[in-house]
Amino acid sequence: MRHVRAYRFLISVSGPRLREVNACDGVFAGDGRLRKDTLRLLRAGRCLGAAVCLFDREGLLGTIYAGSGGQSGPVLPGTWFRLASVSKMLTASLAVGLAADGRLRLEEDIGASLGHRIRAAGFPDTPLTLDMLLCHTAAVRDTDLLSLAEKGKPLEEALRAMRFTGKEPGTAFAYSNEGAALAGAVLEAATGEDLDTLFEREWGVPGTYFPSRLPAGTPLCDAVRLLPKRRTAYSGRARVEAAAEKPGADPERHYGRAHGSLCMKITDLAEAVRRLMTLDRYSAMRVPSVPFGARDPSITEGKGLFIVEGEDIPGGRVLGHQGLAYGAAHGAFYRPDTGKGFVLLTSGCSLAREYVLTDLNRAAIKMFLEEPKD
Repeated sequence: MRHVRAYRFLISVSGPRLREVNACDGVFAGDGRLRKDTLRLLRAGRCLGAAVCLFDREGLLGTIYAGSGGQSGPVLPGTWFRLASVSKMLTASLAVGLAADGRLRLEEDIGASLGHRIRAAGFPDTPLTLDMLLCHTAAVRDTDLLSLAEKGKPLEEALRAMRFTGKEPGTAFAYSNEGAALAGAVLEAATGEDLDTLFEREWGVPGTYFPSRLPAGTPLCDAVRLLPKRRTAYSGRARVEAAAEKPGADPERHYGRAHGSLCMKITDLAEAVRRLMTLDRYSAMRVPSVPFGARDPSITEGKGLFIVEGEDIPGGRVLGHQGLAYGAAHGAFYRPDTGKGFVLLTSGCSLAREYVLTDLNRAAIKMFLEEPKD
């Protein structure tokens, strides 16, 4: 707790002071209370730049864009964001959709698709399944797999570096970026199609797990670490200008994408999340699987999404996912009883938190999802 208080103090005195609204529409148009309250929320969260989109069961309600996206310029309607761990929710939707279409089974041994036998040490008779990867019960411990993916090493080499928690797969929760990333390779191997093709077919909105495939000059937001010293930890421009990733399935090389690399514009993301949260096609994602436990007593993992519950949560229950990476923090959450939801994307902000959810996301959940009092 002491380090949390220290961080909150330091960010309060040294963090950026977002001032300008660059664009807005719908419920944010004009100079009304919602716009002013949203700016106060973003300022309190020390956002360098941010976009917020509200939606309900029927459609999008409005979007506000404010502050700086770094080298990509101001945050505007055309700005793309790397979604960090919000990607996990969309990746899970691809798997659930493919299962609904009969193209794969979530309970099958992933080795059958990947062509590699994968077993946790001490459990030679327990196969790892796609369902386990999506629910974070595969007992995969984050170590070196993602760094090997960044270096272009083949999956076979990365699998030799995989480490496990010591628990039997399928029996305990252990949040794992590596496990979620590996799920993407399983999807490509099982279907023979790359992640972008699967995403386009499932959602029909622009999005890519490979930012170098974006057209030159596309404004992809930076991610900026504000403390201990402000620096650009993720350069959107550099990722767009990198050597373009070739199209086509390549699970031996694409095993480091599905956990956090998806890039989208906020309105396209909000439309996907709106459908994900309301259509029966994705109902399997919303079934509680395993509690986070001591990591966060308020969260239970569904299939690629968080089920957040508690007396301080509007309506007692919201669904969605958070994304934290390189200093940026994102959130996409929905209240099932009212059908209201929001997406919040940032270029850098306060990362203060006591458990999993940041102070900023908890404040946004309360502000955007709480029913107004009479």
